[in-house]
Amino acid sequence: MRNYVTPASMVERAGVRSADVPISLITHLHYDHWAGHSLFPNAEFWMQQEEAAFWTGKYGGTPAFRGSANVNALAGLVTLNYANRVRFLDGDREVFPGLRVHRVGGHTAGLQLVSVETKRGTVVLTSDASHFYHNVETRQPVQIITNLPEMLEAFETIHALAGKEKLIVAGHDPLVADRFQQVEPGIIKIA
Repeated sequence: MRNYVTPASMVERAGVRSADVPISLITHLHYDHWAGHSLFPNAEFWMQQEEAAFWTGKYGGTPAFRGSANVNALAGLVTLNYANRVRFLDGDREVFPGLRVHRVGGHTAGLQLVSVETKRGTVVLTSDASHFYHNVETRQPVQIITNLPEMLEAFETIHALAGKEKLIVAGHDPLVADRFQQVEPGIIKIA
């Protein structure tokens, strides 16, 4: 991966020490979204109960899914849970006024996306509910799916949350940098 910067480094560029981050919203437990949890030594991790149950249950280790997981990071989930640093959610939840998580599933059993109310409108951080803008715009999902109807419904949720402003940030799309103003290398202003 070119120009990779750890999440902790990005937070520190914004003026916050990674050790001071109180909450981390975990959209799902694939290796590229969960394996960095140790970079935030004091955070409480918020995720859907259904997501944790899937990856630590009967099907998570099957050939169809295990390639998307980091087993050591998943083992860390148990340690963090025993340390009371995981908050398991059951559906949509307001984290702070104007900041919400929305359980959509589809890509994974308990995937959640994030919405943020701003003066310009609602920003929707899709995570892997829409890897690329093409997915949400054409309602064509990526191939990694646990529940196709939920994934298709997630596209409707994204559009409903984003409203007419369409402040959508697709999970893995390099076009994010083209759709929003770059304020410095690697940092964009969404709203």
